Amino acid sequence: MIGPIHALETTIQTLLEQNLVALLRRHIDIPTLALELAKTLEQSYSSHSDQSKRPVAPHNYILIIHPKTIAKIKSQTPDIESIVATQILTIVNMLEMPIIQTPTIQIIADETIQQGSVKILPQTVDPSTAATVQMTPLNLNSLTSADTIMAHIIVNGDYYHPLSEPLVTIGRKLDNNIILEDPDVSRSHAQVRMRMNKWVLFDTNSRLGTQVNNKPIKEQVLQNGDVISIGSTTLIFVENDIEQTSEVTSRNQHGGTIPI
Repeated sequence: MIGPIHALETTIQTLLEQNLVALLRRHIDIPTLALELAKTLEQSYSSHSDQSKRPVAPHNYILIIHPKTIAKIKSQTPDIESIVATQILTIVNMLEMPIIQTPTIQIIADETIQQGSVKILPQTVDPSTAATVQMTPLNLNSLTSADTIMAHIIVNGDYYHPLSEPLVTIGRKLDNNIILEDPDVSRSHAQVRMRMNKWVLFDTNSRLGTQVNNKPIKEQVLQNGDVISIGSTTLIFVENDIEQTSEVTSRNQHGGTIPI
């Protein structure tokens, strides 16, 4: 059984701070969200009568948020529901709690909620009422491996970087996954994240911005063939296999990328 609720709250807050995009953190109070999630998951433990089995994490969540906060979030992060669902799935995996399906998020406006705050109303799951459901943990790998189309980023037509991890960073710093030696590129310029089986491009508050198909973006779900402009560098998002013409040992020349 998990420890006191404040310990769970601290763990969840750390995960949220690490993984939630900057745009969402501007509008939602992360400690409040962490506390609400901690209460929800703690309730799953306390309401579970059979201590010999692990409690099941809720998969339906209602987020109650002030309408002005919702408007701000939706204007910059339209897929907030999938963001929160991904974070909940990460948390319940860390806690090794079974969950019977991908979390679903519903957002309801309530003017009585303080702006920037959030209230969560979960739908608890009783395994005894779902005896026909195979109660096995659902994890992120099951959503981002076999069911995910192999994708690549082609850089200036010279080399490509396979999107084999759920997070790929782009910029001039040497610790980025895709390193761009371009003075118009920020040290930490952009990220490509797997979110609910979609690849999403984020501009991480870069100096000169990021464009997709000649349109400036802050956040964009990528489609096959999208042209990404970062500084004077052109990247193309491709959702099919590229025939490797070089040995894998050549990857270290471009920080994990492969020459075409």
